[in-house]
Amino acid sequence: MARSKNSDAQQPPSIGDKVTIGNSDSVYTIITISPNGSTVGLQLEDTNLERFRVPVSDLKFVDRRAAQPARPPAPVRKRLPVEEIRERLATTQTSALDHLAGEIAILKKYLKTKDAPEQALGQLDDLVESEEKRWQLTIAAIESLLVEDEE
Repeated sequence: MARSKNSDAQQPPSIGDKVTIGNSDSVYTIITISPNGSTVGLQLEDTNLERFRVPVSDLKFVDRRAAQPARPPAPVRKRLPVEEIRERLATTQTSALDHLAGEIAILKKYLKTKDAPEQALGQLDDLVESEEKRWQLTIAAIESLLVEDEE
């Protein structure tokens, strides 16, 4: 695979290219490239021997790999399972509110046996109502985000 020296000089080095240095017959593999592309890191094949910051101008290219794209392609965005999310939200809301209402009912019965003021019982009822409203607002906000994501 004979290439002219001019075409090698014009093409920047790539990781994985096979090169020699000077008059040496040892074949190295490029393992790193400096940010400005002027120096490379080399590894002698089948060894742990490495050379660091070798100027590109000192290299003779033996075998070049196909140019790699600078960035990997953007990942494909997965579609959200919107209906499953809606079902799960509804189930969780119902479960949470039922549990809260049950615990509050038990607490109210206990407080009645201890002759607690009616205002305290009313505060507990207000708590359950406010939680229901918060759930509705939260689900509405999540629904709007899901609708935006579907588009």
